[in-house]
Amino acid sequence: MAFYTDLTQIAWIKIVRIHNKTNALFYFFDLDAGETEVLILAHEEHADLVILDETIGRMYAQWMNLKLTGTIGVLLKAKAQGLIEKIAPLLHELKEKGSWLSPALVTKTLQLAGEA
Repeated sequence: MAFYTDLTQIAWIKIVRIHNKTNALFYFFDLDAGETEVLILAHEEHADLVILDETIGRMYAQWMNLKLTGTIGVLLKAKAQGLIEKIAPLLHELKEKGSWLSPALVTKTLQLAGEA
């Protein structure tokens, strides 16, 4: 899995800023700035999909009636579309880089991917 630090070099990524950054952090006081901006921007831009992994951020997204997925959902979709061959090594890399994945989630993901 490649992690990009300069997203401006990826042609299909469009960087958009929220309109009302001044008040942004007051809307969701129990989220960090990044998750807050994702939710506000998704609302402002009428996003088709929000990608969040944190539990509280996901609860807010559901409350806002936003279509939601997480990193695991993105990996499963990528495999289903033939963009990646295997999910297991990517899950391993996520864990190596500090992401916490429960053993039950890993098992379920590998089952859904046909890798168990």
